[in-house]
Amino acid sequence: METKTNTNILRVRNLAQKLLWDEELSGQISDGMWENTRPFNHYKSWCWAEVIVDPSNVGRNFYAMKDNYNFASTFMLECIGDRMLAHVQASIPTYTLKDMKADLRDLKTIVRVMSRRVV
Repeated sequence: METKTNTNILRVRNLAQKLLWDEELSGQISDGMWENTRPFNHYKSWCWAEVIVDPSNVGRNFYAMKDNYNFASTFMLECIGDRMLAHVQASIPTYTLKDMKADLRDLKTIVRVMSRRVV
């Protein structure tokens, strides 16, 4: 069994984005909405990444075979949007669907940013 290496770092803008990633998006990349997407191993670098909240330096420090995931997909939100929202609201009770959609659109952009900062 392969495990997280923690050399891949994804820096996001806020806690809600980290929660969305940790609780749902990484799983959707590997075993959900993007499970059968090519290239076959596209999920590995993302699922092994450590997610850190760092609003001043968003992006990733690793090569990714694929980085064009539509996290704000209407189809995905219809299927699991309520569950995603509940994950965040467990830590941030005032978080709204509008907030989540904005964070998902932002994450779509963040994952495409290659950052030079590793630590």
